[in-house]
Amino acid sequence: MSEEEYELGNRDGIRVRRWFIDTFAMNKSQRKDFGYKLMGEAKNGINVYDYNEGFPPSASPSLINHLNVISRTFDPIPVVRNLNSTLYYRGQLILITKNDKV
Repeated sequence: MSEEEYELGNRDGIRVRRWFIDTFAMNKSQRKDFGYKLMGEAKNGINVYDYNEGFPPSASPSLINHLNVISRTFDPIPVVRNLNSTLYYRGQLILITKNDKV
């Protein structure tokens, strides 16, 4: 397996990417809420903005790309509670996206 660095909004290079987003919650209910929220937000794809132009509310960055979500899953991550109680309620969102080249 090889790793390479790419900018999120870069129109060159890899078009299909896999993203891993880990969540940490205080309890199972909060973990489930995080999962539903993230899955819902990723449903219609992810817009990529040029934040070199500034950040809202003082600027309105240009839309430079769009990531079409091909696949999305959210799963709890089992952790041994006796060894690490503070990270017990973890989850992971896995997105597979395709660069739409807006």
